[in-house]
Amino acid sequence: MTDADPFSQFKTVFFTECDELTSDMEQYLSDLDSEGADVETLNAIFRAVHSIKAGAGAFQFTDLVSYSHVFEALLDKLRSDDIEISDDVIQTLFRASDILSDFIDAAQNEQALDEGHGSEVKAEMEALLGDAADGSTVQTAVQDDEPDAESAGKSTYSIKFIPNAEVFRHANEPILLIRELQSLGELEVEVDISALPSLHQLEPEDSYLKWTMKLTTEQGRDDIEEVFEFVEDDCKLEISLLENEKEDQPVQAAQAAQAAPDAPIAEEEKTDRVPPQAEAPKAEVTSAAAVPTVAKTKPKTTSIRVDLDRVDKLVNMVGELVITQAMLTQELESIDQSRHVRLVSGMEELASHARELQENVMAVRMQSVKSVFSRMPRLVRDLSSQLNKKVKLVTSGEGTEVDKTVIEEIADPLTHMIRHSLDHGLELPEDREKNGKDPEGTIWLSAEHRGGRIVIEIADDGLGINRERVLSKAKEKGLVGEEEEISDEDIDNLIFHPGFSTAETVTNVSGRGVGMDVVRKNILTLGGRISVQSETGKGSKFTLSLPLTLAVLDGMIVGVGKEKYVIPVNSIVESVRPTSKDVMTLFGGSEVVRIRGEYIPLVPISTLFGIPAKTENVSQALVVIVEVGGGNNVGIVVDELIGQQQVVIKSLETNYQHTEGISAATILGNGQVCLILDVEGLEELERKRRGGGRLKSSDIEQYVQEEQKDSA
Repeated sequence: MTDADPFSQFKTVFFTECDELTSDMEQYLSDLDSEGADVETLNAIFRAVHSIKAGAGAFQFTDLVSYSHVFEALLDKLRSDDIEISDDVIQTLFRASDILSDFIDAAQNEQALDEGHGSEVKAEMEALLGDAADGSTVQTAVQDDEPDAESAGKSTYSIKFIPNAEVFRHANEPILLIRELQSLGELEVEVDISALPSLHQLEPEDSYLKWTMKLTTEQGRDDIEEVFEFVEDDCKLEISLLENEKEDQPVQAAQAAQAAPDAPIAEEEKTDRVPPQAEAPKAEVTSAAAVPTVAKTKPKTTSIRVDLDRVDKLVNMVGELVITQAMLTQELESIDQSRHVRLVSGMEELASHARELQENVMAVRMQSVKSVFSRMPRLVRDLSSQLNKKVKLVTSGEGTEVDKTVIEEIADPLTHMIRHSLDHGLELPEDREKNGKDPEGTIWLSAEHRGGRIVIEIADDGLGINRERVLSKAKEKGLVGEEEEISDEDIDNLIFHPGFSTAETVTNVSGRGVGMDVVRKNILTLGGRISVQSETGKGSKFTLSLPLTLAVLDGMIVGVGKEKYVIPVNSIVESVRPTSKDVMTLFGGSEVVRIRGEYIPLVPISTLFGIPAKTENVSQALVVIVEVGGGNNVGIVVDELIGQQQVVIKSLETNYQHTEGISAATILGNGQVCLILDVEGLEELERKRRGGGRLKSSDIEQYVQEEQKDSA
């Protein structure tokens, strides 16, 4: 779309809507595939294609219109049960949806597709339509509110169409509707310009015209209503059948009326003879056939489309406001607050308003993960067919909301992990049966909020990770020494190494060793973590832990020596000052603390970052207990808690580089740059330092008991 195009802004809206409609259509097709034929689902798919076709017609995208017309016709036959829904038909619908997206992309990029693109799928749809036509029967039933004679010939309808003033602002064009009506039959149009104001009072984006039309057509009322389907909330619409003007009505009645001028005129005839200019309400017509269609009233959801860059600027400005508010609050602490009560009260109110503003602005960027999850059923369907496997996808938590930026970045990682579960995890049906399993494998995809983050899990009931094979490949590639012994957890994590793959041959699905490496890189870039748990013969589970937002968070500022760090408040369970008897040193110099009978590994920031602490004695320091992956807790050792405040997240990857143990940075009220800790990254750093796997409370307890026996 060029800048010189006067319709460019309208086309932008159209293509944005196309993205939403094709995404919804993908979900509806998946529902149709998994849940079987459903009228409402078919109606939703039909409306999506019809909307795309109508918009494409407005901008004269002829190829898109031509293709979507056939697609729409097929869906209409499915809705009316003229074509039976089967697996082959659903497969055709999926392919038709893909081709429709191709035509939309071509129109948006102003590119021409290869001649005959999608012709095979179009031919399949036309063949289905041809079969339906050959086996169809003449339908004699009509709507209850219309006389049976209608099916025998043409009927004439009176249509009163009064658009609301804001109809143009909603990307609707009345003239296009009138042209579509004209395609249904013979149309007479009268336009009422009485509401048109003088030129200096005219609002260019408002509608002032009214239309009264008379349509003679072989089509029924439903076909006429369908023309106005997408403006029904933006207009007043009355459609009534003019019974005395039906073409198949005998003319003797009119001749008899002329021959007997003194005969009384029935009330119905009096009503029908009201001239079009009269303001007599149609509801007074007593003939059932002449009862108007009253405009439908639905609760409206008012919304506007805003460019994402504008939202990002707004979020950034709110972030700067939060920093300024923190600076003023800090300055206020240096004055005698008892002499400036009103100033203190005003700052407290400002802080409250800043927090509320931040929460509301961030809510604008939040979206449910459904937009990503809805793509996965199609992936599972296509890939399982390609691999000759039977697979069922079970999703939950689709309504979980997360920042739009996170949504955009998790699509590829999820795709790679689903592919990994399908290809490497789940067995062939015959192999599953030999192992006493259901021949149909299952993949679970779920999302939930946990500890101030979004946690997405992808699990399967397949073979699990073949650790012997993974370790053998790792030694073959020199990633692990021949005599080196590593934990099961470290073996599992080898699958994320660049270029690592256990596949014997390279296929369209796997074998190149890039998928899981891409997953980890993308997740780390977002400030997230990924972990894997596997049980041989029973399956694997991948867990993604991601920040809910990439803009602002509630943080606890802690001091370690002369440095300050931020710990996300939502990760904090509690803070304690342990006694010396509760702190124990284990193998490799690792320390743990016992809290209410549970042993928790300690992560000394001063040791990891090489910072001189105020004290080396943990019992004289503070331990902040935080939650990490798998529901485990670790204790971060700090010198002091300084205070809690909202902080603005500044990406390290964007401004510097990825740093282990650090998720991002922020600016404090005094202008000092402060690093935001990645609690899971810190735990991993500590594990690497001591050269062991994740310490579990049960393992620690067993070790302590053995130590006590040895010392006794």
